[in-house]
Amino acid sequence: MYSKSENNLTTPPHLKKNGHLRSVSSTSSFFYDRTDNASMVDFSQNVIQQYLGSNSQTLMPRIKTIELYRKNAKKSNDPTVLFQYAQYMLQTALLVEAEQGKSTFGTPAENSPREASPSNNPSSLNVNKSHKKTKSSNSVDLGNIDPEKLEDKKLKRALLKEAVRYLKRLSDKGYVDAQYLLADAYSSGALEKIENREAFTLFQSAAKHGHIESAYRTSYCYEEGLGTGRDARKAVEYLKMAASKNHPAAMYKLGVYSFYSRMGLPNNINTKKMGIKWLERASNIANELVAAAPYELGKIHFEGFEDIVIPDKKYALELYSQAAALGHVAAAALLGKFYEVGEVVPQDSNLSIHYYTQAALGGDPESMLAMCAWYLVGSEPYLPKDESESFEWAKRSAMCNYSKAQFALGNFYDKGIGCIKNTSEAQAWYTKAAENGEEKSFSRLADKDLALKIQKRFKKANSTNPNSTLSAQEKDCVIM
Repeated sequence: MYSKSENNLTTPPHLKKNGHLRSVSSTSSFFYDRTDNASMVDFSQNVIQQYLGSNSQTLMPRIKTIELYRKNAKKSNDPTVLFQYAQYMLQTALLVEAEQGKSTFGTPAENSPREASPSNNPSSLNVNKSHKKTKSSNSVDLGNIDPEKLEDKKLKRALLKEAVRYLKRLSDKGYVDAQYLLADAYSSGALEKIENREAFTLFQSAAKHGHIESAYRTSYCYEEGLGTGRDARKAVEYLKMAASKNHPAAMYKLGVYSFYSRMGLPNNINTKKMGIKWLERASNIANELVAAAPYELGKIHFEGFEDIVIPDKKYALELYSQAAALGHVAAAALLGKFYEVGEVVPQDSNLSIHYYTQAALGGDPESMLAMCAWYLVGSEPYLPKDESESFEWAKRSAMCNYSKAQFALGNFYDKGIGCIKNTSEAQAWYTKAAENGEEKSFSRLADKDLALKIQKRFKKANSTNPNSTLSAQEKDCVIM
């Protein structure tokens, strides 16, 4: 899941395609109750499937339920009834999509949605973009649906068409939940095409009528220029609107923007004080989606700020622990190091291993290398010595292009630690480490001409850019 890493302020990788932002969508709102209006990130396809069920037979009772909804919808002018009907149809449409490729009565496998990448913090709705507009002869009467005979594509298209019809009708009448839901569908690509301009208009309309999540999403539109022009002032304005209603992500972002004077906010003490207050409020209600709030607040209390925040390492550690418990990778890595070194807190190998493991599994290459070191020396009774496992962690870290790990892996191959000795592999990894700036790799390279060539390249880079240096040589771990 994303936002378990540094923060939520950068665009998640899953929202980019060919270097460009794919969608403004940050929720899949039509898969759960919207009364809290507080969600702010996408659900992965796997989560959606867990919610809706993975057995294609679940479509049968859902179609029957739609018929019951439809009968009530035809008799009622109650917007809540109509909205629930449209929402349920969108849920069912996505279930049809989730079943593509494995359904017993549907579309071939090539039309199935892409799997959510396990390395990315949540993904947006992975909607097949290959659908084309069909002729009217392909339209389906929902009143005569036989899901056992109907193709998935046609069933999904029919459900979406009727759902959108009701949502548009409700949106035109100012029903904010319908405006938000339709905007979310437009922006996520759930309707088979991303329409950020239409999404922005609906988000903004709902936000002006007090819909909290829509205010947050409108802010994001202005910040990223999705469906509208970039406008930092308006982005902050809508962010404040959402934050004032206790939207966790809005409070967090406003706190960071204010404290670090981003988005055109003034660089003065009062603004920074407000930033700290927003971070405090966000930390008080932090969840897994905004785990970075206590982490950012912890950094401020660890170092202190002017005469406003007195350094308090004990409280900072509590905030780091809160963030790590919520899945924040950087916080876990920091705690792992603190408990290993013993300068900030008493040394505790068990806790160090615990936090390093959490951060390593979260994708932090430095923590992976730290786990490599722990397995190499062992820490009885918490962790037995295991050179093979140590080698595997070094390899994982090196594959992340971390120069220290690449040098360490070369050392493993060079000496046959936890693996079969392989000089050529060792040289290959020493070369990669050297190219990434690991100084100690130069002396290990058998090809001295290559080593000299790489060194000259770095010297030239350093002479033109004084701030560009070889990788910082921190305290060497045991594997070095």
